[in-house]
Amino acid sequence: MQPAGFLERGGIANAWSKGGRKMVVDAYGHWLAYLGRTDQLDLTSAPADRVSINRVTGYLEHMGNRLAAMTVQGRIGQLGRAMRALAPEGDWTWLSRAADRLRAEAVPVREKRSRMQDIETIVGLGLNLMERAAAADDHFAVQRAALYRDGLMIALLALRPLRRRSFASISLGRHLTQRAGNWWLNFEAIDMKTKAPEEMLFPEDLTLALQIYLDVYRNVLLRGKPQRGVVRPETAGLWIAKGGRMMGSSAISFQIGAHTKAAFGKSINLHLFRDCAATSIAIRDPEHIRMILPVLTHSSLITSERHYNQARTLEASRQYQQQVAETRKKLAASNCLGGVAGQARTRS
Repeated sequence: MQPAGFLERGGIANAWSKGGRKMVVDAYGHWLAYLGRTDQLDLTSAPADRVSINRVTGYLEHMGNRLAAMTVQGRIGQLGRAMRALAPEGDWTWLSRAADRLRAEAVPVREKRSRMQDIETIVGLGLNLMERAAAADDHFAVQRAALYRDGLMIALLALRPLRRRSFASISLGRHLTQRAGNWWLNFEAIDMKTKAPEEMLFPEDLTLALQIYLDVYRNVLLRGKPQRGVVRPETAGLWIAKGGRMMGSSAISFQIGAHTKAAFGKSINLHLFRDCAATSIAIRDPEHIRMILPVLTHSSLITSERHYNQARTLEASRQYQQQVAETRKKLAASNCLGGVAGQARTRS
């Protein structure tokens, strides 16, 4: 974690975010705990000497019996990051490859695709929730405000698919500002995974909805449910919970997951909004695939091209299903299927 000097490079972990460091520390702690429980922990040995293919294989078998696949993948991936920081002279590419394989097996592509929705459909859900909130009974002001907030969050995420941490951290005056009559979203390098500052125009179609939220519903949420003797601290956070405090990323994920599952049968987590946006762009405007790069704030086109390939597969599947349906209609119209069924009954 040594910071960089004027003429010297900093440590590998210097560029990690606070949350990223915590994940690595936690994962490395689980690794040491496993070694300790299985009598393989030598406190006098160097970190690199404790990590071998055989030991990691045993660690995988130990975790696989009791933990979710994504948790296992995460711990192996973070162990690799820890080793690259603790023993940078070693070759830890095999750990990275193991984590990549685990990720591919832990998140089946078909399951992911079955949860994806077109961006217009998701925006429609957000608008519908805001309309329901505006038409609801005034006796439940806090519930109405929360419903309106959730609708705005869903619509905004569909049009500006920010990463979970950045989206949850939006604060008035810092990340959300108004200039020349337009609202802007501004993020410093420290707020972004790519470590590059980002600035984007708030969707014009949602400007009125944002103004209503700021003028009415956010204030309702800040007051919260009346509680005698409770003094709520002031917050500049954009997304306010019913208790009057800034919402955390977990609370935001829960609310959005609940609404999308109720609407589509399967929940859409915050990261999947990014896949939905990229896939929608790739399907509708494949000639401008590079548009995905700034929309998702990717640092390279590799990830964007992966979404393009996925979109081509999805579109091919849809076209095939459409052709099958049209063929079946033609067969039914010509009574072809009925004739074949009659011949089969005659022969039997």
